Amino acid sequence: MELYVVAFCVTFVYIFLKSWQQISVMKKRYLEASLVPFFMALCEVTTVGLIVTSDFWIFIPIGIGGSLGCILSMKVNHR
Repeated sequence: MELYVVAFCVTFVYIFLKSWQQISVMKKRYLEASLVPFFMALCEVTTVGLIVTSDFWIFIPIGIGGSLGCILSMKVNHR
């Protein structure tokens, strides 16, 4: 159960950052677009580790976390 919560949180943050980066690129915010990938890489490595140590059903919290992270990023960046 604990792995599922961590997978949800990590994927939520990762997709939030990925969406944030794409919006930063579109809005030509160069500093944000160049710094965010370092945090994205950390999330990617963590996600791969979680997948390796978990079972098949890890896709559920990863999917939910990614969906909510993307939606929140779009809402926060809608300026």
